[in-house]
This record gives sequence, C-alpha cells and structure tokens, in this order.
Amino acid sequence: TIDTLAVADNDQYFASSYNGTSNLVYNTRNGGVTWDSPVTAGLQPLSSLRLSPSYSRDMTILAGNSNSLVFLSTDSGASFQEIPGGSGSPQLAGNVFVAFDWQFERTRMVYAAGDSSATTSNRSRLYRYTVGKSLLWENLDNTLEVGGKLGQLCVLPGGSLYAANSHDNGGMERSLNPGAEMYPAFERITSGLTNRAALYGLWSSGNPVLWW
Repeated sequence: TIDTLAVADNDQYFASSYNGTSNLVYNTRNGGVTWDSPVTAGLQPLSSLRLSPSYSRDMTILAGNSNSLVFLSTDSGASFQEIPGGSGSPQLAGNVFVAFDWQFERTRMVYAAGDSSATTSNRSRLYRYTVGKSLLWENLDNTLEVGGKLGQLCVLPGGSLYAANSHDNGGMERSLNPGAEMYPAFERITSGLTNRAALYGLWSSGNPVLWW
C-alpha cells in the first residue's frame, strides 16, 4: 500500500509504504518501470512527503510520520535523518504534515504541523525549523481554537502558508509571512465553506489554494 507520494517530474517520483516494522521510501527514475532499493525513514508510516521547491538543485526531501517525527534527506532519498537529530520532536504530536518554505534554498526553513487536537492548556500545533541552525522546533501559532486539528500544509509562491483544519468550521489557518523573525500573524479562513465543513486536504495549483 502506498501511503504518500511526491513527484519530481514525469520520470522521477517517490512513494512510501509501511512493511509492519519500518517505513520504506521508494524512488523511480523512469516513471515506475523500475524502482531503486527502498530506504528506511523511521519505524512508523509516513503521513506527509514533500520535495524542496529547488529539488533539482538541492535534492532535498522532507517527511513527517504518524508518530510525531520529521525526517530530512539531502541526497535525493538515499538516506533520511530525523530532525532535530536524535532529540526527537517533543513539540509535535500525532500525524505530522510538512512543507518547505517557498525560498527554502535561501532560508533553509521548513514547517510542520501535528494533527492532535488543540487543548485549553496547549494550542500550539504549527512549527518551523531552520535546517543547519535550529536546535528545536519553534512554535508559530498558539491561537488555534480548542479542538482545532491541523492537517495538510501548503505554501504558495510568495510565501503564504496555509494549514487545513479538520475541526468543524475550522477552515484554514493562514499566515502571509510565516518566515517573519518575530511571531508571524495567523488568521482563520472559512469564507465560502458550508456550515460545519471540515477540511482534510489542501493542495496548490499555481496561486489558487484547493481544499478538500
């Protein structure tokens, strides 16, 4: 069973699958005719797999799994390392969804959200991390409503960050400046959604955001 899929071009794409003991990432360079030997990326299934916006140059892949962890590959999937390395991701919880900053090649910044429900004592579910600089994940938003449950992330050209919220009437969390040095501003968007709508997916097709 394929859990996640990330497409580099018409010929190369990556797929992940869980074999009961480890998560395996597969790579094809000829449109799926043949596959390279799989590489282990953690011990639990992946919930998110993303390629850097400058993948053709930096060969970087980001993965979030179902047990609060994030993994990074800088060698086109030949190996994956947990970030932060060896220290776990205590701020994240549940299935983790990841995204690259739109200028990752320059900023080295990535984003992650855990899908555990926000509580009155802890509403932080969205974080950022600067590869090669950060020691821990940095909280981005502590304004999520109680019960809010973030899912798939999407970063548009220009840098805006969106996060789907599967809580009833949760809509989307959006920041126009997620890379800001101080806490970036977030807002909840529900315009155009039916009453009690819950979003589980979020994709980009150019500038528009598509939700599901």
